[in-house]
Amino acid sequence: MANRRILAGLSVLFLAAASSAMAAGCMLGKLAELPVTMEGLIPTVPVRVDGTDLKLIADSGGFYSLLTPQATARAKLRTGSAPNGAASITGLAGTESARLATAKDFSLAGHTFHGAEFLVAGPQLGSEGVDGLLGDNILSYADLEFDLANGEIRLFRPIHCGRETDLAYWTRSGVEMADITPASAPSFKIVVSIKVNGHDMRAVLDSGAGRSFITRAAAREAGVLVDAPGVKPAGIGGGFGHHGYQTWIARFDSFAVGDELIKNAMLRVGDTNMDLGGGANVQMLIGADFLLSHRVYVANSEGKLYFTYNGGPVFNLDEAPDTGAAPAQPAAGPAIPSVPTDKPADADGFERRAAAFDARHEYAAAIDDYTQAIALQPTGEHAYYARAVEHWRNKEPDAALADLTAALKLKPDDDAALMARGRLRLQRKDEDGAAADFDAAAKIKPTDRFAAAIEYQQAQLFEKSIGEWDEVVADTQKGPVLALVLNDRCWTRALWGKQLDVALADCSAAIQQVPGENAFHDSRGLVYLRLGQYQASIADYDAALKGSVKHAWSFFGRAVDELRLGRAAQSQADMAAAIALDPSLPDTAKKYGITP
Repeated sequence: MANRRILAGLSVLFLAAASSAMAAGCMLGKLAELPVTMEGLIPTVPVRVDGTDLKLIADSGGFYSLLTPQATARAKLRTGSAPNGAASITGLAGTESARLATAKDFSLAGHTFHGAEFLVAGPQLGSEGVDGLLGDNILSYADLEFDLANGEIRLFRPIHCGRETDLAYWTRSGVEMADITPASAPSFKIVVSIKVNGHDMRAVLDSGAGRSFITRAAAREAGVLVDAPGVKPAGIGGGFGHHGYQTWIARFDSFAVGDELIKNAMLRVGDTNMDLGGGANVQMLIGADFLLSHRVYVANSEGKLYFTYNGGPVFNLDEAPDTGAAPAQPAAGPAIPSVPTDKPADADGFERRAAAFDARHEYAAAIDDYTQAIALQPTGEHAYYARAVEHWRNKEPDAALADLTAALKLKPDDDAALMARGRLRLQRKDEDGAAADFDAAAKIKPTDRFAAAIEYQQAQLFEKSIGEWDEVVADTQKGPVLALVLNDRCWTRALWGKQLDVALADCSAAIQQVPGENAFHDSRGLVYLRLGQYQASIADYDAALKGSVKHAWSFFGRAVDELRLGRAAQSQADMAAAIALDPSLPDTAKKYGITP
């Protein structure tokens, strides 16, 4: 993107120096203040491209700003060949070919610019409703402040500041510092020095990565093995591209960035061989979970990182090993409540801060902020919907149902609110109410039938689930998408244990359309197991396990087959592999009547 042309047009607002460590006469020229809404652990910013409203991930790990092909089509942009060196983009999940699009008008932070360039790649970015990335060619062009807990990212240019000036302008105490390699072309990555279990390493500050993670090789260098006792599988990691990689959560004795030391840090370990720094010898990504628990000023102008601790866990993990260790927090310093210091000025500000609280699993605080937003803007449907989600997560279903109903009174055609209320009603055993909401949502957005089918499947209402899949299949043209739907319908019947001949036909058709798809063989393996055709089942599970990503169901199903064929030793090994990936799987399978 023509970042010089864009940033040169941003207005400059001088801020008074707030830190006593700032040099006399030092001032910060604020180039831009970007409103950030956390989508889970993903920071997003609103933009407008040729009159079309879009939502981009604020991605300090992405070297260039990017739009998905779908967003490019919505904005009616023409594409051409990408410049040399950018015709393909490699991310954690693979490589994608890229093209170039130029927008006549690009609006960011209240300013409109002309002739803005975007790479076009990546049909999916791992977050629903996201249209692309706002990359480092914009975010790291100047100094950069991450204030995600308050829903803001700011760009600054220091004026009359010395090379050693403390630029953490928001406080006079508790400031930590670390050395960085300043962002520069062509990668624009922000590389910071860290220590893991006392070993010197390097990390990229990557706001587009929701969860921080260290590579498996670096974990091994630090003395942590993924097959050690207490290490737990954490599912399949992803990112830009199509392929996943295995992840685990493990305890590290210490993690240090600059002056801050964290003991008993629970870090995610990723089984990827990719150079995380694009040739900069980087072993770790420091993601949005760290940035939510800190306020961070990236001083590219000085080669320094200044940050203060907001409070709460540093690494936001959904699950952690059962070590009895407290959540990872700095080992020294005062106890700081997990509350940002800046009070929002309007309803949008309260909503953005509430989304940050949600990302940190602080649901009561998020409810309070959404309540403030509703008080300031009573007709704001989104705040009711979002507060309903917080009530639900806080185990307050009655309040959640009331808020969803209030949201739908304000906006009856909100399919997301209808689907959410349908899920909640289904959990409360109100099948008729759920069906009414799912049907209403599908009339607005037909693809919601897909989600309804999964909800019925998980509730073990298999006939209703098959009915929804039938509707989806009827509306889906032949191709890879139809293969996915056929596989899902096959899997539903396999879990049900009925209509297995139809299930077998669906899975076989999916495999015929997309040969070599591991997940399809996994589904058909369960059908054959249910039919008692154990050799055929094992053959499918063998095919499913050929890929680099291993699924617990494939090991589990093969273990059952082997046991029934009298192969006790092989069965025991496969069952151990399944439990290592998903300790709860034997109990889950038992619910469906599938036992060794």
